[in-house]
Amino acid sequence: MHIIFKCNFGSTLFGTSTPASDKDYKGVYIAELSDIILKRDKHTIKYSTGNDQSRNTKDDIDIEYKELRTFLKEAMDGQTYALDMLFCNKENIVEQSYVWDMIIENRHKT
Repeated sequence: MHIIFKCNFGSTLFGTSTPASDKDYKGVYIAELSDIILKRDKHTIKYSTGNDQSRNTKDDIDIEYKELRTFLKEAMDGQTYALDMLFCNKENIVEQSYVWDMIIENRHKT
């Protein structure tokens, strides 16, 4: 998985986290060409240290990656999460590549 962008999300991004808040991240990745051709690519990949039976604690981490084509479509559709990521402030960027830099340079075209 080639990650092109990852940022803090949820309460951390919006400045509302507390000492009891979990950590949320969102990111964008580019699927491998072979996975795209063979239809093995995924639109979304999620990781979580919590479980489905209880609320997350301050020690839990949730990460969600969107495949680039899915992300771009949803950004053009005006999905709020995508717009939040496109306009994420530098303090909340965890990982960023030159591909993301090109997207940011052209975000006014959406």
